[in-house]
Parts: sequence; C-alpha cells; structure tokens
Amino acid sequence: MDDTGVNTCIDKVLFDMDGVITSEKGYWYSAAMTVYEKIFEELSVNWCEENVDEISLEIFNNDNVILNLKNLGVNTNWDLAYLVYLASIIGKAEGLDNEELWNFVDNYFEEIQIKAPDIYDYVANEAEELYNFSHEYTKRGGELWNELCDLFQHWYLGDEGYEKIYNKKPSGTLGKTGFINKETPIVDFDDLIELFEYLKEKGYKLGIGTGRNDYEVSVPLMSWDILKYFDKESIVTYDTVTNAEKSSGGKTLSKPHPYVFIKAGINIKDEDITDEICGDHSNILVVGDAGADILSAKAAKMKFAAVLTGIGGSDAYDYFDEMGADYILDSVIELKYIL
Repeated sequence: MDDTGVNTCIDKVLFDMDGVITSEKGYWYSAAMTVYEKIFEELSVNWCEENVDEISLEIFNNDNVILNLKNLGVNTNWDLAYLVYLASIIGKAEGLDNEELWNFVDNYFEEIQIKAPDIYDYVANEAEELYNFSHEYTKRGGELWNELCDLFQHWYLGDEGYEKIYNKKPSGTLGKTGFINKETPIVDFDDLIELFEYLKEKGYKLGIGTGRNDYEVSVPLMSWDILKYFDKESIVTYDTVTNAEKSSGGKTLSKPHPYVFIKAGINIKDEDITDEICGDHSNILVVGDAGADILSAKAAKMKFAAVLTGIGGSDAYDYFDEMGADYILDSVIELKYIL
C-alpha cells in the first residue's frame, strides 16, 4: 500500500454478482414465489406477479430471513428457497396458520445459527422426522431440492426462457413472464461503466465468482455490454461448481468453500485444487456483499472488500468489521479509491 492508502499489491479483482453488480431482487422474488407455489399449488400467476413485492416481504419477514441465511453462509437463492420451504413445512406440522407461519420461519433461522454447509442436513433431517421422508428425497441435491430448483428457474426465466434453456415445457403453473427480464444494475449504470474503464486502464485483471449459472451471468452482462471487461477464464459460476462437485464425488464446493475464488483467481485445474493450494493470494481482491463471500475469500487467503449494497445495507458494516474485511465500501464504485 502506498502513502495515499491505495493498495499497490493487488493485480486481480474478483466480483460476486448479486448485491455487488446486479440487484438480487429478481432472485428473491423467484425464491419467494417458489415457496408460495409449492405450498399453495393453485395460484393466479398474474396476481402473483402483480403482488410479488408484498408476497416476498411476507415470506421473508421484511427480508430478515434472507439476511440471516446469508450471514450463515447460504449463498445461492436455490438454497434460500429450499431452506425456507423446509422450515415452512416444519411450521405447518405444528398447525400454524399462514400469518404465524412466516414468523415461525424467521424465528427458526434466527435461533438455530448453524452455518452452511451443516445447516442443510440439519433442516432436512428435522423435516424427515416429521414427515417420514427419506434423506435421499429431502437432502440438498436430492429430489425435493431439484423440484424446487426447477420451479425457481421457471419463475426466474419465465415460460419462454425456461423452454429455451431446458428444451422442455415447465412443469409449474404457466403464464410466468420471468423476473430475469426486469433486472437492473445495483448501482448507477454510467458510474459502473466508468469504474470498469478505470480498472481496465490500470491493468487489473477482472473475474467473477458467483452462485449464478452461466446463462444468468451472461444475460445481464451481455445486455449491459460489460462482459468485455472480464477475463473469460476467470468467470466461475454455479455450473462450474456443480461440474467440479460431480468430479469430486459430491463434495460441497460452493461458497463458503474457497473453490470459487481459487478457481477464478489462479486458473488451475480442478484436480489440482487442494486445501494446500490456499496459500498466500493477497494479490487478489474479492468484492462481495455477504457472509459466504468473506468466508470464502478468507479461506482462499485473499483480500476482501465488502460493499454495503447487499441485503444488510449499511447495517452490515459491523458484521464485516468484526469479520476482518480489509475494506468496507458503500458500493462497488468506491473501488477506484483503493485501487
């Protein structure tokens, strides 16, 4: 770091997507509507899309459930839908009505405080005992999880997008327009372009480590014409992670595991990524908004810049300070003051 406070040892910057570059609201809407449709089954899609903000705020108790799960290291919105659905059926087993149910879900995750990946089996096991489900059905990656992911994708992509990607008609209620088609950057677009131009001029190599899949990364980046700023070999998505998990025999490699940022940061083969590879990578800066991001970056021995544009907003400052973030920024735009 020079005498101006600017870090001169960084040569690569890795970005999380949601809460950093893109707004996550479309994903939260999709997660909420996945839980809603799975529980109530019969619904009016038009009414749901018109009232999705209110439905989402109710299910996630004014977004408090999302914040709690992110702080527990739950990184993908598929997992958000999965855990909230499991908690909701645990609540239903207690005979709760709809108004009581969502308060129960909020309190449930407030109280258990079990971090990912252990939280998945913990909640699944409780649902199994109540409903006599098999673990193969209920576990993360099992049949129920895949059903919820499929329904989530239908809400997010819409009828047309879903059929285009999966080459089949969706199994859920038809008529969905797709929340992906309403995405906007989380910061001012012109300021975002100015930042990427600045980083490009300074010679930084840019990458991405995200829970989004390939398609959901490419749609906004291409439509906003900012994909060109990123090194293609340094973009690691959900698809990258799941392929690596399959070849590793099912080991969980999503954040907060360091795999995502190690893979994006040093471009090595999956089989060469071991616990020992997490040496000093302080030349790489990770920019994220969530607990899973800082846990992953720390495990990868990388620098971390927290941005306060995620679900926690400015209230997340103390969390990131306690977690030892190297920088805490109001938004990604402030990177130009430290690089």
